[in-house]
Amino acid sequence: MELTYQSEDLPVSQRAVHDLSLYTAEPGSTSGDHLKLLASLAVTRRTTEPTDQPG
Repeated sequence: MELTYQSEDLPVSQRAVHDLSLYTAEPGSTSGDHLKLLASLAVTRRTTEPTDQPG
């Protein structure tokens, strides 16, 4: 998969910094289709997991 990557530091407090990373693919490309499939699998898995278990 070919993805474009961008990372930004997000200051939260004087001592903490969080990093926000974004990955995107060209819309309509094979990589874009694969990324959509990967995202749908993650959503499906998250919604089908039992809610009484931690994690």
